[in-house]
Amino acid sequence: MKRMIVELDGQWVLSHREDEILPIAAIESELKAFDVFECDESSLTSLCILFDENKIGAEEAKSKIESVFLEKYPRENIREILSVQIEDHEESFEDLVFEDEGSEEWEYSEPKGDALQKINALVGAAEFRSLAKEISDIAAEIKRTGTYEVFFNQCYLFSIGEGRGLTTYLTLLAQLIGELGLCKMSANPVREEKLSPFRDEMGPFEDVMRTLGKGDKKSVKLLCIDISEWMDKTDDRYFKQFLRIVEKHSEEFIVVFRVPFVDKDILAEIRFSLNDLLNVRALSFPPFNRNEIKEFAEHELDRLKFSLTKTAWDCFFERISEEKSDGKFYGINTIKKVVKELVYCKQLQNARAKKTDTVIGKNEAKNICSGADDPKLSGFEMLSKLVGSESIKKRIEEIVAQIDLSL
Repeated sequence: MKRMIVELDGQWVLSHREDEILPIAAIESELKAFDVFECDESSLTSLCILFDENKIGAEEAKSKIESVFLEKYPRENIREILSVQIEDHEESFEDLVFEDEGSEEWEYSEPKGDALQKINALVGAAEFRSLAKEISDIAAEIKRTGTYEVFFNQCYLFSIGEGRGLTTYLTLLAQLIGELGLCKMSANPVREEKLSPFRDEMGPFEDVMRTLGKGDKKSVKLLCIDISEWMDKTDDRYFKQFLRIVEKHSEEFIVVFRVPFVDKDILAEIRFSLNDLLNVRALSFPPFNRNEIKEFAEHELDRLKFSLTKTAWDCFFERISEEKSDGKFYGINTIKKVVKELVYCKQLQNARAKKTDTVIGKNEAKNICSGADDPKLSGFEMLSKLVGSESIKKRIEEIVAQIDLSL
């Protein structure tokens, strides 16, 4: 099987928002007539299509997409608007689990994946690991009694910061549910949506409701809805109306609500409000502490077949502190970035010295620190190198001038 990803320019799509049928929906409708494409997943600007290359070649498939587009929009510049990518599509374990026609019970064989093993190996995320064990424990009883609706009645509320691995957690949760045979998950099971800022109307919910309207009990998706913009508006009448719509699609989507990492009391208030209409389980994903940062970095270094000496870790944490100082520390993503910087510096040293050493020492590690090249920089010079420190520098200069005047 092959997968074809069709993407349209976002601004161009917005210019057609008043059309009776939006561009992606129009293209999807035309493709169904060819009887060789399976439309797997779509959004406002993209469409994922599966096809058997024994029935239609990749180039011919791409050509048909372009023909459909030009037929619908003959005056548009296709090269600037349409992008088509073709890649191999490997059938997952979930693709091999089928529902008997007319039956609500799923055929199930022993899990071939290792989602639970991956989850148990995660750094931090204690509450998420506890949830995974709970789902694993109850799965057999749910299947024995056929009470799948009890499982689908459960929603989740994740409190997690930006860049802290949300997509990874969602993917692992979907994989675990599929492997346990609790439902047949879609081939691309995770979908993430975000509610737009508060307006006293149903407008901010339209994109999510459009996604919910495309649900399928035979191919369940995990839908993550970012409600950050509505954290203090969950009692709004339109939000409650939206929750009732979510409830109606509970057997087509496993729903995860997402808010930033907040205090436990605030999280409890949000959960309480959501619980009026849904059965919601709240989970916190606290930022990594120093030991967890080091543990995660060690995993990444080991994956790349490198390691740090004891003294080199001081430079690593100095670089992490620099990342935090500009207010743009993104957890897992930032740690991965710093690890890759370390490995790159080491490989550059190896290339120049014609070595193959994989142990990164302090001399190599200090090259990733901003002050490493010139340790003789003055305090003002070091302050100037920090992003967004202009107002702080100006105030310090005023204080120094006042001290000089007093002396």
